[in-house]
Amino acid sequence: KFETLKQKLITSSIKNTPNFHHPFTLEVDACAYGLGAVLTQEYNEEKFVIAYASRTLASAERNYSSTEREALVIIWATKHFRPYIERLEILIRTDCQALQWLKESKDVTETLGRWAMYLATFQIKKNKI
Repeated sequence: KFETLKQKLITSSIKNTPNFHHPFTLEVDACAYGLGAVLTQEYNEEKFVIAYASRTLASAERNYSSTEREALVIIWATKHFRPYIERLEILIRTDCQALQWLKESKDVTETLGRWAMYLATFQIKKNKI
Protein backbone atom coordinates (compact mmCIF):
# COMPACT_ATOMS: atom_id res chain seq x y z
CA LYS A 1 0.00 0.00 0.00
CA PHE A 2 2.81 2.43 0.79
CA GLU A 3 4.39 1.97 -2.64
CA THR A 4 1.01 2.52 -4.31
CA LEU A 5 0.45 5.71 -2.35
CA LYS A 6 3.99 6.87 -3.10
CA GLN A 7 3.49 6.31 -6.83
CA LYS A 8 0.20 8.20 -6.82
CA LEU A 9 1.78 11.14 -5.02
CA ILE A 10 4.63 11.50 -7.49
CA THR A 11 2.72 10.99 -10.73
CA SER A 12 2.32 14.09 -12.83
CA SER A 13 -1.42 13.55 -13.18
CA ILE A 14 -1.93 14.50 -9.53
CA LYS A 15 0.33 17.54 -9.36
CA ASN A 16 -0.48 20.46 -11.60
CA THR A 17 1.13 23.73 -12.61
CA PRO A 18 -0.25 26.78 -10.84
CA ASN A 19 -2.82 28.98 -12.55
CA PHE A 20 -2.38 32.48 -11.16
CA HIS A 21 -5.84 33.48 -12.41
CA HIS A 22 -7.47 31.21 -9.82
CA PRO A 23 -7.29 31.41 -6.02
CA PHE A 24 -5.06 29.10 -4.02
CA THR A 25 -6.04 26.97 -1.04
CA LEU A 26 -3.48 26.09 1.59
CA GLU A 27 -4.40 22.99 3.60
CA VAL A 28 -2.28 22.64 6.73
CA ASP A 29 -2.01 20.36 9.73
CA ALA A 30 0.37 19.84 12.62
CA CYS A 31 0.91 16.94 14.96
CA ALA A 32 3.22 16.29 17.89
CA TYR A 33 6.19 15.58 15.62
CA GLY A 34 5.69 17.37 12.32
CA LEU A 35 4.05 19.88 10.02
CA GLY A 36 2.38 19.27 6.68
CA ALA A 37 0.86 21.42 3.96
CA VAL A 38 -0.73 20.99 0.56
CA LEU A 39 -1.15 23.86 -1.89
CA THR A 40 -4.18 23.32 -4.12
CA GLN A 41 -6.40 25.13 -6.59
CA GLU A 42 -9.96 24.51 -7.64
CA TYR A 43 -11.30 25.39 -11.06
CA ASN A 44 -13.64 23.77 -13.56
CA GLU A 45 -15.18 22.06 -10.51
CA GLU A 46 -11.98 20.07 -10.00
CA LYS A 47 -9.31 20.23 -7.29
CA PHE A 48 -5.67 20.28 -8.38
CA VAL A 49 -2.63 19.71 -6.18
CA ILE A 50 0.13 22.21 -6.89
CA ALA A 51 2.68 21.13 -4.28
CA TYR A 52 3.23 19.24 -1.03
CA ALA A 53 5.49 20.21 1.87
CA SER A 54 6.33 18.73 5.26
CA ARG A 55 8.95 18.89 7.96
CA THR A 56 9.61 17.51 11.41
CA LEU A 57 9.37 19.73 14.46
CA ALA A 58 12.50 20.88 16.23
CA SER A 59 12.78 19.59 19.79
CA ALA A 60 11.80 23.00 21.23
CA GLU A 61 8.75 23.17 18.92
CA ARG A 62 7.53 19.83 20.29
CA ASN A 63 6.86 21.65 23.57
CA TYR A 64 4.36 23.99 21.87
CA SER A 65 0.69 23.62 22.68
CA SER A 66 -1.56 22.18 19.98
CA THR A 67 -2.82 25.65 19.06
CA GLU A 68 0.73 27.02 18.88
CA ARG A 69 1.74 24.15 16.57
CA GLU A 70 -1.26 24.85 14.35
CA ALA A 71 -0.26 28.53 14.23
CA LEU A 72 3.32 27.50 13.47
CA VAL A 73 2.26 25.34 10.52
CA ILE A 74 0.36 28.28 9.03
CA ILE A 75 3.41 30.54 9.37
CA TRP A 76 5.77 27.90 8.01
CA ALA A 77 3.50 26.98 5.07
CA THR A 78 2.90 30.59 4.02
CA LYS A 79 6.67 31.18 4.07
CA HIS A 80 7.29 27.98 2.13
CA PHE A 81 4.68 28.75 -0.55
CA ARG A 82 5.11 32.53 -0.54
CA PRO A 83 6.24 32.69 -4.22
CA TYR A 84 2.88 31.20 -5.20
CA ILE A 85 0.54 33.03 -2.83
CA GLU A 86 2.11 36.45 -2.39
CA ARG A 87 -0.31 39.25 -3.37
CA LEU A 88 -3.09 36.75 -4.10
CA GLU A 89 -6.18 35.89 -2.12
CA ILE A 90 -5.74 32.57 -0.34
CA LEU A 91 -8.01 30.27 1.61
CA ILE A 92 -6.39 28.49 4.54
CA ARG A 93 -7.95 25.22 5.66
CA THR A 94 -7.02 23.90 9.06
CA ASP A 95 -8.70 21.75 11.71
CA CYS A 96 -7.88 24.34 14.36
CA GLN A 97 -8.85 27.94 15.06
CA ALA A 98 -5.21 29.06 15.08
CA LEU A 99 -5.77 32.04 12.77
CA GLN A 100 -8.58 33.35 14.93
CA TRP A 101 -6.54 32.67 18.05
CA LEU A 102 -3.62 34.69 16.67
CA LYS A 103 -5.92 37.62 15.89
CA GLU A 104 -7.77 37.62 19.22
CA SER A 105 -5.19 36.48 21.76
CA LYS A 106 -4.83 38.93 24.66
CA ASP A 107 -1.58 37.44 26.01
CA VAL A 108 0.52 37.96 22.93
CA THR A 109 4.14 36.94 23.24
CA GLU A 110 6.75 38.56 21.05
CA THR A 111 6.74 35.53 18.76
CA LEU A 112 2.97 35.43 18.42
CA GLY A 113 2.92 39.16 17.73
CA ARG A 114 5.45 38.70 14.92
CA TRP A 115 3.42 35.81 13.52
CA ALA A 116 0.22 37.88 13.53
CA MET A 117 1.99 40.79 11.82
CA TYR A 118 3.47 38.44 9.22
CA LEU A 119 0.08 36.93 8.41
CA ALA A 120 -1.38 40.42 8.00
CA THR A 121 0.74 40.76 4.84
CA PHE A 122 -1.35 38.07 3.12
CA GLN A 123 -4.85 38.30 1.68
CA ILE A 124 -6.34 35.48 3.72
CA LYS A 125 -9.92 35.01 2.60
CA LYS A 126 -11.05 32.93 5.55
CA ASN A 127 -10.08 30.15 7.86
CA LYS A 128 -12.19 27.13 7.01
CA ILE A 129 -12.38 23.99 9.10
